Amino acid sequence: MKTLTAGSGISITNGVGSVTIASTVPAGPTGPAGPTGPAGANGSNGATGATGPTGPQGPMSTVNVTTLFNAQLTALSGATSGVISAWSGSYAANGGTVMLEASLTAFCFNPLNGPTCDLLRNGTQIAQIKVFFDQANIHTTLPILRAIIPNETGTNTYAIRVNYPLQVDNQSIGSCTVTEWVPVTGVVPAGIAGDVKHGFQTSDHSGWILMNGRLKSTLTSTQQAAATALSIGTNLPDATDKYFAQLTSGSIGGLAGTNSYSLPQNSLPNVALTGTTGGAVAGGNQYPSTGGAIPNQHGLSYVDGGNTSTGQGLDATNTEMNLLGQPLHHYHTLTTSSINGGVAQVALDNRPLTMKVNAFIYLGL
Repeated sequence: MKTLTAGSGISITNGVGSVTIASTVPAGPTGPAGPTGPAGANGSNGATGATGPTGPQGPMSTVNVTTLFNAQLTALSGATSGVISAWSGSYAANGGTVMLEASLTAFCFNPLNGPTCDLLRNGTQIAQIKVFFDQANIHTTLPILRAIIPNETGTNTYAIRVNYPLQVDNQSIGSCTVTEWVPVTGVVPAGIAGDVKHGFQTSDHSGWILMNGRLKSTLTSTQQAAATALSIGTNLPDATDKYFAQLTSGSIGGLAGTNSYSLPQNSLPNVALTGTTGGAVAGGNQYPSTGGAIPNQHGLSYVDGGNTSTGQGLDATNTEMNLLGQPLHHYHTLTTSSINGGVAQVALDNRPLTMKVNAFIYLGL
């Protein structure tokens, strides 16, 4: 007896044939996971969004620029503090926004940190600066003294005040400039895109566009962008013969109602129509006899004989009914005219007494 062991294979041969037994080797364990690959490249940036509509035009104004003083001291001041007379001036404001910008050169006898100087309005401090001098007796141009005063009116005095131990001499220069922005009155105010107004103007003006239903493509590119942002389609709204209202339904710029209408039958008042016929004819109803004196030919007698025998007509016997004494029924036809007089119907004008103006929407320039 021979034991078979795993190997490259064992072949057994007999007289009939051969059988080959192959060896089986078990699979090895799973290897460790490989390292994570590098991160992929970043995607490209998206396209830049469309530029928004231009903001509303600010109020127009005039600008006044005045130099109050620009003086170099002609002699040693001998002052270590206080207002320098050469560095003072007055300005008559016009109700606008005033900006003051003052500058000067100065020095210190010793290196100092924190000496100050002030900008005054009618003796009251409105601005101050602090400076650092790292060297003594070196003239230095100080930072700008700046103050902004809205709605400035009247004549006011502005001055530079030097505080101890800041020093000035005949090499020191001080200056002050006044800039005033004065609003212009009577200018059509700018609006915000989508604002609506009425006016006596007959055409576009200062960014206000007449709402006459024209193509949006006829406007400037800025105006078209503003109109599109307001969901205005191919055409501008047409305000001709229309009234504005804040409706509870529908879309902005949509229409509701009509300027005229035809009155339907169910809107007519519930009134019964009446009429009259012609007046009564005087006398009774008499029918002549066709019988006369001819026997056996009957008709109606000329008069009511009270069933008396006349020898004529139906009153020949006292048993004949007196027809003329009975009520005789008859009929009349009543005809009325058309309720509107028989003319063609005209639609009613639904508009109140109105003053004509034009409607504009603000879309910018």
